[in-house]
Amino acid sequence: MLTGEWMVEFYAPWCPACKALQQHWEEFSMWSKQLGLSVGQVDVTKSPGLSGRFMVTALPTIFHVIDGEFRQYKGTRDKNSFKSFIEDHTWEKIEAIPSWKSPSSIQMSLLSQFFKLSQVLRYLCVLFQVIHNLFTEDYGLPYWGSYLIFAVVTIILGAILGLVSS
Repeated sequence: MLTGEWMVEFYAPWCPACKALQQHWEEFSMWSKQLGLSVGQVDVTKSPGLSGRFMVTALPTIFHVIDGEFRQYKGTRDKNSFKSFIEDHTWEKIEAIPSWKSPSSIQMSLLSQFFKLSQVLRYLCVLFQVIHNLFTEDYGLPYWGSYLIFAVVTIILGAILGLVSS
């Protein structure tokens, strides 16, 4: 995306507004091929790091990118509005995202790593919840027993990692 001209939509499969935009986005994508404009989509549930780089806080979010300059599109979300945005060079009237906040900056790169980490932690929380339920419901351990097991395992893993790294 750092070379050429792009329009990129950030969406989630569960988002009603994203679903409503889908047909317009596909029609726009077909039209864009005539101009050599690249059109892409990013599923934020599968690419949390990329959505972090772009500071996506609402869905759907659309960006216009031309030769490494990023601008957020905030116009009407239909094929004709997208077309006029490109053909009339309306994007030139929008201030580019500052370099420190640009998705290609070091700061946004670090932020994307935090987004990826949060995704991993979310999966670990689900895993721990499943294990906790297994201990308490299937094996009949009291809650404090389950927490005690997690605490002991955490201490043992910390000790092992401490010994390995020294």
